[in-house]
Amino acid sequence: MIWWLKLTCPLVIELHDRKLTCRKGRLPSSTLREISDLLVDEGISKGHLWMQGNGRFGFSSSIPKHQHQRIRNLVAST
Repeated sequence: MIWWLKLTCPLVIELHDRKLTCRKGRLPSSTLREISDLLVDEGISKGHLWMQGNGRFGFSSSIPKHQHQRIRNLVAST
């Protein structure tokens, strides 16, 4: 599914083996670090999130719902 997101979304971020990578789009390294720390502290080692063209976010099921707003806020603050 990540390939489809990379085609249609302006921002795609992937967490794999506790390493966060911006697959499409750009975010400051400090923001990526904060998101990575947040997810790793939750014990998550894999997952992805994306921002659609209309500004809405999507999250893989491995990212807990209680962290979604915090991640949105981190991205919006850049």
